[in-house]
Amino acid sequence: MGGTFDPVHLGHLRAAEEIREAFHLSRLEFIPARIPPHKTGRPFTSISHRIEMLRDAIRGVPGFSVSEAEAGRQGISYLVDTLRMYRSEQGPQASLFFIMGMDSFREIGTWHRYPEILSLSDFIVIARPGYERPSLADVIPEEVARTFREAQPDRSVLEHESGRKIYFQEITLLDISATRIREWARQGRSVRYLVPEGVLAYMRKHGLYPSARKD
Repeated sequence: MGGTFDPVHLGHLRAAEEIREAFHLSRLEFIPARIPPHKTGRPFTSISHRIEMLRDAIRGVPGFSVSEAEAGRQGISYLVDTLRMYRSEQGPQASLFFIMGMDSFREIGTWHRYPEILSLSDFIVIARPGYERPSLADVIPEEVARTFREAQPDRSVLEHESGRKIYFQEITLLDISATRIREWARQGRSVRYLVPEGVLAYMRKHGLYPSARKD
């Protein structure tokens, strides 16, 4: 599960838990991007801080771990490089899923070497209750959309010509965003119950966003 995680919040964690359970995943790794390709216009909290907040958030949770796959890589954190690394390590037959939000999926046609991305891993697209799945032609060029077919009558699974699949999975809606958390923390507003207690304590200790108020 990739993302900026600046900071990780309960929406991320609940989504991960529901996906882990629904797909019977043996392991779920959170992959914080060092430099996200689509967010290069703003400063980010240090990758080391974001990794430690993730570790605090999932400490003691069976099957959850934090990956530093993109943390030590110089330059922009392109997903294609990360998936190639995982595929090389796990082998061509391993069940590998990349979890992403619907908003990100709608932009996949702008991602670096996206046709290759679609052949390296299965994808799980997190959808809110009552979502409308976008037409592939709306998010990727027609010539690439033609390489997919609907694998289920309910349109919840698409299959790529490589055999990789895209699953659309509805989850519980928690309207929480990292952007809002950063803004509220900087305004001195409480962000308690939006982030895990361990993350809140870390934010205060290190003066992030700056630190959330001590109420």
